[in-house]
Amino acid sequence: ERPTSVKRLIASASFRNELVESADLVFPAALPFEKSGTYVNSEGRAQYSDIAVPMAGESWPDAVIWISVMKELGEATPSTPREILDEVRNNHPELFERNYPVKSSEAEPKLPSTRLAPPKRHRGLLLDKSEWLRKLQEHLDFSKEFSPWF
Repeated sequence: ERPTSVKRLIASASFRNELVESADLVFPAALPFEKSGTYVNSEGRAQYSDIAVPMAGESWPDAVIWISVMKELGEATPSTPREILDEVRNNHPELFERNYPVKSSEAEPKLPSTRLAPPKRHRGLLLDKSEWLRKLQEHLDFSKEFSPWF
């Protein structure tokens, strides 16, 4: 359920749920098997996974979405898979009992508006490209008034 104190809610999601339904803007996130990367498994260990199938429609990996949003907000943030992994490793060394290298296929992610896929409906998760860009700009303008870090 959406907290009552939240003025604007932006989410990334692969599936609909109550929180996503209450969001002001939703980015369609790629499913785990649509992206490569390092993740924490159910045993609490960092594990690498390759892409099993290509991403559908306008979905993007969560890291690409949030790195792009943070850059638009002017926040310094790691922007490559290696930098993200190093940041997690530095802050949560317990996740890394072994060294998990970032594969060369994990090039620096980018989410420029010129590379967005043609509009496809995602069962209501995202409007068409021009409406998405307009709403994103509205939320970014609103968000510059505060820092997302508490």
